[in-house]
Amino acid sequence: MEKAFSIESMKPIYGRVKLTDNSLATVPVFDATAMILSLLHDPTLMLPENFAAGYDIFTGAELEGYECNDRYGEVHTGDAWAKALRWHCGSNVQYMPIALILFGDKSHTDLHGLLSVEPVSFTLSIFNVASRNLPQFWRLLGYIPNLSAGKGEANRMSAKDKIQDEHNCLSFVLKSLREIDERGGIRTTVMGRDVHIKVWVHFIIGDTEGNNKWLGHYPGNNHGIMCPYRNCQCSFDDMCKTNP
Repeated sequence: MEKAFSIESMKPIYGRVKLTDNSLATVPVFDATAMILSLLHDPTLMLPENFAAGYDIFTGAELEGYECNDRYGEVHTGDAWAKALRWHCGSNVQYMPIALILFGDKSHTDLHGLLSVEPVSFTLSIFNVASRNLPQFWRLLGYIPNLSAGKGEANRMSAKDKIQDEHNCLSFVLKSLREIDERGGIRTTVMGRDVHIKVWVHFIIGDTEGNNKWLGHYPGNNHGIMCPYRNCQCSFDDMCKTNP
């Protein structure tokens, strides 16, 4: 069946990641190239009605005559899009931009969260909001296991080491994504057109706890921090003022 449908590249590999206490964690990962192409080569997904309105999927440019491009809406209308497009694809139109929206959130199958795993998945910014809300437009890059499983309440690892272990696993999950950039992109055919794809992570979505870990931010819900929110300059005492 793998050969008949040419899906051998969709199989995960099971890597071993060394943690700070010298133990090994098993991290299942999927090849980023195979996952991206499985979206771009799927005729049931690559339909005009699934693309962001007012957007040229082959060049990343805004199309003229679309009122939706005059306001914030899809990814290409954001302030960061033009800068990212210029950085990764240059000023010419020889590359097809494929910006990834990364998502991660821990999920557990038992009452206390011991049997948990954190999937790292993505979708493409070329799809519109309605499409990105559907599971068939998402693909997996890997799973970060529960690194505290079996250690119980006696786990005295420092917060720094815990975060470092998660980042080591996340780095392994994203390895095949970095390799795409190192070899200069992907050459393929999309909707009958030969293209040279440039891939990058445009932004990451998830809950606050997960984002803090992925970005190495100090959690904002701990007692004793100076500000209730990292971008806020007022203290806790200032929050009771009518005009903080």
